[in-house]
Order: sequence, then structure tokens, then C-alpha cells
Amino acid sequence: MDKKSILLKELAKGRCNNFDFLRFIAAIFVIVSHSFPLVYGDNKKELFYIFTHGQLTFGNLAVKVFFIISGFLIARSWDNTNNIFQFMKARILRIFPGIITVVAISTFILGAIFTTYPLKEYFQNENTYRYLSSITLYHMQYSLPGVFQDNIYQNAVNGSLWTLMHEFNCYILIGILGLLKLLKKQFILPLFLFTFTSYVMKWEFPGLPQLSLKLAVCFFAGTLFFCFKDIIKIRTTYFIISVAVLLLATQFRGFEITSTILLPYIVLYLAFTPHIKLNRFAAGGDLSYGIYIYAFPIQQIITHLFGETIQWYTNLILAIPFVLLFSFLSWHFIEKPFINLKNMGVRDFYENIRNQFHYLNRAH
Repeated sequence: MDKKSILLKELAKGRCNNFDFLRFIAAIFVIVSHSFPLVYGDNKKELFYIFTHGQLTFGNLAVKVFFIISGFLIARSWDNTNNIFQFMKARILRIFPGIITVVAISTFILGAIFTTYPLKEYFQNENTYRYLSSITLYHMQYSLPGVFQDNIYQNAVNGSLWTLMHEFNCYILIGILGLLKLLKKQFILPLFLFTFTSYVMKWEFPGLPQLSLKLAVCFFAGTLFFCFKDIIKIRTTYFIISVAVLLLATQFRGFEITSTILLPYIVLYLAFTPHIKLNRFAAGGDLSYGIYIYAFPIQQIITHLFGETIQWYTNLILAIPFVLLFSFLSWHFIEKPFINLKNMGVRDFYENIRNQFHYLNRAH
């Protein structure tokens, strides 16, 4: 084997990777990207939007990175567990505690503080409680009565949550494919090619928007890399070529599609290259999910308080400390405790949940 290249299979064996760092950077990119529409109403002043001639924003790029990483890691998770209950339990415990908490805080605290309605009227309004349906992922409501109605980006309380439904759908699909013994090269490659072709050709399927296809392509690209890990080589030369072509493609039409083709290799190179050692980056906590779900409402609050006088970079600078604080608290008091339940058996799992509720009831 070429000494300058290593099979992805060899690098992906353990947990020595840079995924935590990449997710953190992607989450920060989302904050940067949202700073523009939340302050100016759109992304036309965003540097990456300008650089790509309006084809992509930092936020679009970050979401692609999230889905590529998820596609790889979720396929690996199934490969490690090979048990549908354990697999779905881990996925549910990772996604739902965080979103339930942020939706509840938004409804009962943020909404109560920033609504223009009298407090009694706010809590009597049925739309206040409809917002809680967002915790299901499948009935998203983005506004609360009288909240941020005078902001530049009107009424939106948390515009980041929309991706979670698409990601959870991908989790379910991987579980089904694993259960049917179809999480293999022979099936994943045709599935990826069909999804990619459907997206590029803009084929229409009932109940399946183009946006779902775009995100599914990124997810299945990550899954494809996992399935072909015994063939794919991690090599700096390939990485440099991919980055060079990607940068060149920003100046031409079709960058959206080109980025979808090239990003998976770039992301997985950065995740596994022996030249970059950031596997201890999240030793103090994996903050990326918390950053993603808390940043938008915090940025909206800042825009609400400062009005039209604020600039995008001011919003960003003011938001980041609060976002990091909330994401830190979310990880240590919400996300991590629930993630720790994933290795319990069915009886122990439900017993632990019952004890937690019993403890909370006694505390009150």
C-alpha cells in the first residue's frame, strides 16, 4: 500500500477522530450564517453567499457537513449494535431530550418574556401550546403569539429545528435497512445513485420535497463512505485536489451539486487524517447540538433588544457567549444524562426513567 495513504477502515476502527471538532465548527457556521437574515432580512451580505454567487451560504454548507457526518456515524452505530431497539433508543435519547427542553424553554420562559400579548392572553392562546408540537419533529411551528413580531425576521422563534425531522427520518431508514440486512455496498451504492440522480434531475415524488432529497444525498454519501471504508483511501493528495476543485467550482453554476460530491471526502479526511489530532476537543462536553438548537432564539433576542442599529458581527459576538453557556448546560444536565441511559436494558431503562420522575416529584 502507498505509504502516503491509509484505508478509511483502519482509521475508523476506534474513536480517535475529529468529528466533535467538525460538528462544533459547523454549528458555529450556522450562527454566522443566521446572523445575516436575523439582522438584515436575508443572506445577500454574507461573504460565502457572495463568494459562491448566491449558490450557497455558510449555513447550507454546515447542514451538509452535519448530514455527511451523521450518515457515516449512524451507519457505524448500526454496525456496532445490530439491534433495532438499542439503535433507535440511542437515536431517540440523543435527539429528543434536547429539543423537548429548548421548545419548553421557548414556550414558557422566552415567550412569556418577549410576547407583546398580556401574559394571561398569551397563555390562553391555543397557538402557544401548538408550538409544543415541535417536540414531535413532524409538526413544526415556528412562531409563538406576539413573540418577535417586530423583528427584521418576523415571528420566527427557532428556525434551526427544521433539519431534525429530516435527520431522524434518515435514522429510521438506516434502522430499517439494517434490520433487512441491506446496509451493504450492493444496496447502498444504488440507493445513493438513485437519490443523487433524483435530486439533480429534480424528480418529483408525492410527499417528498426536493429539500428532503438534498439532505438525504448528503446523509447517504456518509453512509456510502462507511460501507466502502475497506476501499476508500485517506490521502492528503486527494484531499488537496478535492478542496481545489471545490474552490474552483464556487465560480461556476452547479456548485451546489459539486459540493455534494466533493464534501464527503473532504469532511472524512479532516475527521480521520493522522496529521490533525483533535479527538480530545469535546472532552469538556459535546456542545454542537446545543449550539445548533439554542443559537437561533438567542440571536433573535439580541436583534429584538438592539433593533435596526445592530450589525451582523455584533449579533454574532453578543450571541456566542450565551449560546456556549446554554449548550454547556444542555450537554451536562440534559443531553449527557440521557445519553448515558442508552446502554441499559429495557427493564433498567424504564426503571431509571421512573426513578428520575419520582426524584423530581419528591424535590417539588
